[in-house]
Amino acid sequence: LGKKVIGKNKTTRISVRGWSPVNNKQTTTAATTTTTKMNESNPSSGSLPTRQLRQRPNLNQGSKRFHLTPLTSAIIFLFVTMIVTWISFLGSISRDHRADYSLQKAEQMNRKISLMVPMMAAMDARKISPPFKPQVSRMDTPTIIFTCNRENYLSRALESIYKYHPMTKYVKLKDTGDPATPPYRMAGAPIIVSQDGDKKEVSDVAKKYAAKFEELGIPFYLMHHKPRPVTVQVDQFGGKPYGRDGHLRGPEAYKSLSDHYNWGLHRVFSGEVYHDTGALLITNGKTKDYFTKNTPPNPSRVVILEEDIEIAIDFFSYMNATAQLLDTDSMLLAVSAFNDNGFQSMVSDNNRLMRSDFFPGLGWMLSRGVWEDGIGSNWPEGWWDDWLRDEKQRRGRHIIRPEVSRTYHFGKSGGASDNWMGKQIENVAVNKKDIKWESEDLSYLEESTFRRNYWEIITAAKVAKDTKNAMNLIGSSNIILTYNDLKDFVLKAKYFGIMPDERAGVPRTAYKGVVEVKVKGKNSLFLAPPRDKLEQDFSIST
Repeated sequence: LGKKVIGKNKTTRISVRGWSPVNNKQTTTAATTTTTKMNESNPSSGSLPTRQLRQRPNLNQGSKRFHLTPLTSAIIFLFVTMIVTWISFLGSISRDHRADYSLQKAEQMNRKISLMVPMMAAMDARKISPPFKPQVSRMDTPTIIFTCNRENYLSRALESIYKYHPMTKYVKLKDTGDPATPPYRMAGAPIIVSQDGDKKEVSDVAKKYAAKFEELGIPFYLMHHKPRPVTVQVDQFGGKPYGRDGHLRGPEAYKSLSDHYNWGLHRVFSGEVYHDTGALLITNGKTKDYFTKNTPPNPSRVVILEEDIEIAIDFFSYMNATAQLLDTDSMLLAVSAFNDNGFQSMVSDNNRLMRSDFFPGLGWMLSRGVWEDGIGSNWPEGWWDDWLRDEKQRRGRHIIRPEVSRTYHFGKSGGASDNWMGKQIENVAVNKKDIKWESEDLSYLEESTFRRNYWEIITAAKVAKDTKNAMNLIGSSNIILTYNDLKDFVLKAKYFGIMPDERAGVPRTAYKGVVEVKVKGKNSLFLAPPRDKLEQDFSIST
């Protein structure tokens, strides 16, 4: 095409102009046609005019229409026929192989399905299409969220709970030989919102998330606590009980919160909330009927949160994995997800857990055994967290806590935490790593094992003479720096940016008087009592 062809007749090269869809430009396509001996360009010769090439309409220009010759059409037809025949041939020789491969994949899938635990425990619940019957008997560790009148805070807290809820991920329990003991548990279910008062906007947030959890097969309860009446105009410290924003603050806020905690925990541990049909927020009639007839068991333990706390991605896995230790270790008071000294520059190991003499709160788990052993019956009028930290309640028992916090406290306005402490703990870093705690070996947390190992760690550290000397040495190894009393501790803690306060004589995060932080996230700095005091507390015979 596009070239002259020598023959009896003269040839004329005709360029057919058109529009290229590839480069969006005008292109010129050459084509040839046979003409008569009489050339059109020479009308004076008296010959007949050449036959005009029919043109293909063009939207952009009136260019001539392209016409395939019979030979070109035949070549294209044969080429397409060869391709179709070749594809059909390849398909025929591989059909048997594909059938065998499909059979193998089907067998593999059947084997996987047969190994799945009840309710497809390894799957994300959000991928399971309802209806299905959740195993309510395994929901022995509910999550309770205490809220009052900050609906935006509650929405943020519930969103993080919904986002990271495990649903069908259970923890395998040790074989007790008791057939009545379920082989799995589900930490974090049911969900219980305990509202102080009846503010409609707060209730609406709870109802919104109840519908979401209903889709996961998680029963959702909303309890309404009658607020503690405030009868004073001036609190015990001379301040007004209400702030400019209308929220309770100071002593009255702590008293109201403690009263709410007492009421809510009693209703949950007793199972009373499960038998209150008005508290069950379920919209689907069949689902509500199922949960009404199949109520969860009375809790073995309770996960406790507040409306201004977000959880980390592995929060429920952490609670799941430590539940057995909390149930069986008589030297444990609770499991907490928070580290008071967990600032970004002072932590580094996401997989490390510790024992502590200080109760942090802010996302914690309490067992039925501890609740019934004097805690529930003697709950205080106010400042319940400091009350738990007192030795009369703690009785030498420890709290499991992580090096990197699993909760984030964001509520510094409009509540009991609207103070200096609330602003400090807002800067604590939260874990971003999804750790499967059920697969971690936590035997090192056993009391005697942890105490022995921790003694070896702190005694292997280099001894610093003072704060400046500690800063010079910390780049090369772990450092231990002695404080002589709590007043001395405050001075040295402030120098390093460590939380300087104490409760009931115990510095925040301390284990047997030792406060540990990572300096710039690397080597450990131990602020510790004198050596003789350490040997006594660690029960080391010299």
